[in-house]
Amino acid sequence: MKTIKIKYFTDEIDKLTYIEGKSDWIDLRAAQAVDLKAGEFKLIPLGVAMELPKGYEAHIVPRSSTFKNFGIIQTNHQGVVDCSYCGDNDQWFMPAYALRDTHISVNERICQFRIVENQPIVHFEEMESLEMKIEAESAVQETIRYSKTENLYKSSFQDIIECDYNSCTFYDEMEGAFLWRQSQREQEAEENKSKKGQYPLPLKRIWHT
Repeated sequence: MKTIKIKYFTDEIDKLTYIEGKSDWIDLRAAQAVDLKAGEFKLIPLGVAMELPKGYEAHIVPRSSTFKNFGIIQTNHQGVVDCSYCGDNDQWFMPAYALRDTHISVNERICQFRIVENQPIVHFEEMESLEMKIEAESAVQETIRYSKTENLYKSSFQDIIECDYNSCTFYDEMEGAFLWRQSQREQEAEENKSKKGQYPLPLKRIWHT
Protein backbone atom coordinates (compact mmCIF):
# COMPACT_ATOMS: atom_id res chain seq x y z
CA MET A 1 0.00 0.00 0.00
CA LYS A 2 1.29 3.45 -0.96
CA THR A 3 1.06 6.47 1.34
CA ILE A 4 0.25 9.97 0.07
CA LYS A 5 0.95 12.90 2.37
CA ILE A 6 -1.78 15.53 1.97
CA LYS A 7 -2.40 19.10 3.07
CA TYR A 8 -5.88 20.67 3.04
CA PHE A 9 -6.31 24.38 2.30
CA THR A 10 -9.88 24.53 3.63
CA ASP A 11 -12.17 22.80 6.10
CA GLU A 12 -15.17 23.19 3.78
CA ILE A 13 -14.47 20.12 1.66
CA ASP A 14 -14.74 16.46 2.64
CA LYS A 15 -11.52 14.60 3.30
CA LEU A 16 -10.28 12.42 0.46
CA THR A 17 -11.25 8.77 0.74
CA TYR A 18 -10.31 5.63 -1.13
CA ILE A 19 -13.12 3.10 -1.34
CA GLU A 20 -11.47 -0.25 -1.99
CA GLY A 21 -13.35 -2.53 -4.36
CA LYS A 22 -15.53 0.26 -5.80
CA SER A 23 -13.10 2.35 -7.84
CA ASP A 24 -9.41 3.11 -7.89
CA TRP A 25 -10.11 6.74 -8.81
CA ILE A 26 -10.41 9.28 -5.98
CA ASP A 27 -12.82 12.21 -6.21
CA LEU A 28 -11.62 15.81 -5.94
CA ARG A 29 -13.88 18.68 -4.88
CA ALA A 30 -14.27 22.38 -5.56
CA ALA A 31 -12.70 24.31 -2.68
CA GLN A 32 -14.69 27.49 -3.37
CA ALA A 33 -18.02 28.45 -4.90
CA VAL A 34 -17.68 29.27 -8.58
CA ASP A 35 -19.98 31.13 -10.98
CA LEU A 36 -19.12 31.04 -14.66
CA LYS A 37 -20.78 32.47 -17.73
CA ALA A 38 -20.75 30.53 -21.00
CA GLY A 39 -17.32 30.94 -22.59
CA GLU A 40 -15.50 31.83 -19.36
CA PHE A 41 -12.42 30.05 -18.02
CA LYS A 42 -11.26 29.57 -14.44
CA LEU A 43 -8.71 27.58 -12.48
CA ILE A 44 -10.93 26.00 -9.85
CA PRO A 45 -9.00 25.31 -6.62
CA LEU A 46 -9.31 21.75 -5.36
CA GLY A 47 -8.20 22.57 -1.82
CA VAL A 48 -5.37 20.02 -1.57
CA ALA A 49 -1.62 19.70 -2.01
CA MET A 50 0.05 16.29 -1.98
CA GLU A 51 3.41 14.65 -1.68
CA LEU A 52 3.19 11.66 -4.01
CA PRO A 53 5.26 8.50 -3.53
CA LYS A 54 8.63 8.65 -5.29
CA GLY A 55 8.40 7.39 -8.85
CA TYR A 56 4.69 8.15 -9.21
CA GLU A 57 2.60 10.85 -10.88
CA ALA A 58 -1.08 11.78 -10.56
CA HIS A 59 -3.52 11.90 -13.46
CA ILE A 60 -6.52 14.22 -13.04
CA VAL A 61 -9.59 13.89 -15.27
CA PRO A 62 -13.24 15.05 -15.04
CA ARG A 63 -15.83 12.78 -13.46
CA SER A 64 -18.26 11.18 -15.93
CA SER A 65 -21.08 13.42 -14.66
CA THR A 66 -19.13 16.70 -14.56
CA PHE A 67 -20.28 18.09 -17.90
CA LYS A 68 -23.88 16.94 -17.39
CA ASN A 69 -24.09 18.51 -13.93
CA PHE A 70 -22.09 21.70 -14.43
CA GLY A 71 -21.58 22.28 -18.15
CA ILE A 72 -17.80 22.57 -17.85
CA ILE A 73 -14.94 20.77 -19.55
CA GLN A 74 -11.36 20.36 -18.37
CA THR A 75 -9.26 22.34 -20.84
CA ASN A 76 -6.16 20.15 -20.65
CA HIS A 77 -8.39 17.03 -20.80
CA GLN A 78 -6.01 15.20 -18.47
CA GLY A 79 -3.88 16.95 -15.91
CA VAL A 80 -0.57 15.39 -14.90
CA VAL A 81 1.00 16.18 -11.53
CA ASP A 82 4.52 14.87 -11.05
CA CYS A 83 6.01 14.11 -7.67
CA SER A 84 8.15 17.26 -7.70
CA TYR A 85 4.99 19.40 -7.34
CA CYS A 86 4.79 18.82 -3.61
CA GLY A 87 5.48 22.17 -1.96
CA ASP A 88 3.51 23.62 0.93
CA ASN A 89 1.63 25.97 -1.42
CA ASP A 90 1.39 23.65 -4.43
CA GLN A 91 -2.39 23.44 -4.45
CA TRP A 92 -4.07 21.40 -7.17
CA PHE A 93 -6.46 23.11 -9.60
CA MET A 94 -8.87 22.10 -12.34
CA PRO A 95 -8.68 24.31 -15.46
CA ALA A 96 -12.35 24.63 -16.41
CA TYR A 97 -14.11 26.14 -19.41
CA ALA A 98 -17.86 26.74 -19.23
CA LEU A 99 -20.08 25.79 -22.16
CA ARG A 100 -23.13 27.34 -20.43
CA ASP A 101 -23.84 29.58 -17.45
CA THR A 102 -23.20 27.54 -14.36
CA HIS A 103 -22.78 27.55 -10.60
CA ILE A 104 -20.53 25.14 -8.69
CA SER A 105 -20.95 25.00 -4.93
CA VAL A 106 -18.17 24.37 -2.44
CA ASN A 107 -17.49 20.66 -1.93
CA GLU A 108 -19.02 19.58 -5.25
CA ARG A 109 -17.16 16.65 -6.81
CA ILE A 110 -15.90 17.89 -10.17
CA CYS A 111 -12.92 15.70 -11.05
CA GLN A 112 -10.98 12.63 -9.96
CA PHE A 113 -7.42 11.34 -9.86
CA ARG A 114 -5.30 8.25 -9.58
CA ILE A 115 -1.55 7.73 -9.22
CA VAL A 116 0.48 5.96 -11.88
CA GLU A 117 4.10 4.82 -11.98
CA ASN A 118 6.40 7.05 -14.03
CA GLN A 119 7.37 5.95 -17.50
CA PRO A 120 10.64 3.99 -17.53
CA ILE A 121 13.70 5.42 -19.27
CA VAL A 122 13.39 4.75 -22.99
CA HIS A 123 15.84 4.80 -25.88
CA PHE A 124 14.85 5.71 -29.44
CA GLU A 125 16.48 3.62 -32.15
CA GLU A 126 16.29 5.13 -35.62
CA MET A 127 15.48 2.67 -38.42
CA GLU A 128 15.52 2.88 -42.20
CA SER A 129 12.23 0.96 -42.31
CA LEU A 130 9.90 -0.78 -39.90
CA GLU A 131 9.04 -4.47 -40.15
CA MET A 132 5.44 -3.79 -39.16
CA LYS A 133 4.76 -2.16 -42.53
CA ILE A 134 6.04 -5.20 -44.41
CA GLU A 135 3.90 -7.56 -42.32
CA ALA A 136 0.85 -5.38 -42.79
CA GLU A 137 1.30 -5.23 -46.56
CA SER A 138 1.55 -9.00 -46.59
CA ALA A 139 -1.68 -9.22 -44.59
CA VAL A 140 -3.40 -7.01 -47.15
CA GLN A 141 -2.35 -9.26 -49.99
CA GLU A 142 -3.63 -12.37 -48.21
CA THR A 143 -6.79 -10.58 -47.07
CA ILE A 144 -7.82 -9.54 -50.58
CA ARG A 145 -8.38 -12.91 -52.24
CA TYR A 146 -10.08 -12.64 -55.57
CA SER A 147 -10.27 -14.34 -58.94
CA LYS A 148 -12.61 -13.06 -61.64
CA THR A 149 -13.32 -9.78 -59.79
CA GLU A 150 -9.67 -8.71 -59.35
CA ASN A 151 -10.06 -5.16 -60.59
CA LEU A 152 -13.16 -4.54 -58.46
CA TYR A 153 -11.44 -5.65 -55.24
CA LYS A 154 -8.20 -3.88 -56.10
CA SER A 155 -9.84 -0.50 -56.65
CA SER A 156 -11.96 -0.84 -53.49
CA PHE A 157 -8.95 -1.49 -51.26
CA GLN A 158 -6.39 0.78 -52.92
CA ASP A 159 -6.67 3.44 -50.22
CA ILE A 160 -6.28 0.80 -47.50
CA ILE A 161 -3.13 -0.60 -49.10
CA GLU A 162 -1.59 2.87 -48.95
CA CYS A 163 -2.67 3.68 -45.36
CA ASP A 164 -0.56 3.97 -42.20
CA TYR A 165 0.36 0.55 -40.78
CA ASN A 166 1.93 1.64 -37.48
CA SER A 167 -0.78 0.38 -35.15
CA CYS A 168 -4.01 -1.57 -34.81
CA THR A 169 -5.67 1.37 -36.59
CA PHE A 170 -4.66 -0.42 -39.76
CA TYR A 171 -6.70 -3.47 -38.81
CA ASP A 172 -9.63 -1.27 -37.77
CA GLU A 173 -9.57 0.36 -41.20
CA MET A 174 -9.32 -3.01 -42.91
CA GLU A 175 -12.32 -4.26 -40.93
CA GLY A 176 -14.28 -1.11 -41.74
CA ALA A 177 -13.40 -1.39 -45.41
CA PHE A 178 -14.39 -5.03 -45.46
CA LEU A 179 -17.79 -4.37 -43.87
CA TRP A 180 -18.43 -1.46 -46.23
CA ARG A 181 -17.47 -3.50 -49.28
CA GLN A 182 -19.48 -6.49 -48.07
CA SER A 183 -22.60 -4.31 -47.84
CA GLN A 184 -21.90 -3.05 -51.36
CA ARG A 185 -21.55 -6.61 -52.62
CA GLU A 186 -24.81 -7.62 -50.98
CA GLN A 187 -26.55 -4.71 -52.67
CA GLU A 188 -24.97 -5.62 -56.00
CA ALA A 189 -26.06 -9.22 -55.47
CA GLU A 190 -29.69 -8.17 -55.22
CA GLU A 191 -29.37 -6.01 -58.32
CA ASN A 192 -27.59 -8.69 -60.35
CA LYS A 193 -29.75 -11.56 -59.23
CA SER A 194 -32.54 -10.70 -61.63
CA LYS A 195 -30.10 -9.80 -64.41
CA LYS A 196 -27.68 -12.71 -64.26
CA GLY A 197 -29.42 -15.15 -61.95
CA GLN A 198 -26.42 -15.51 -59.65
CA TYR A 199 -24.63 -13.79 -56.77
CA PRO A 200 -21.13 -12.25 -56.99
CA LEU A 201 -18.30 -14.05 -55.25
CA PRO A 202 -18.15 -13.34 -51.49
CA LEU A 203 -15.25 -11.60 -49.78
CA LYS A 204 -12.93 -13.61 -47.59
CA ARG A 205 -10.98 -12.26 -44.61
CA ILE A 206 -7.70 -13.67 -43.31
CA TRP A 207 -6.45 -11.54 -40.40
CA HIS A 208 -2.84 -11.88 -39.23
CA THR A 209 -2.01 -11.00 -35.62
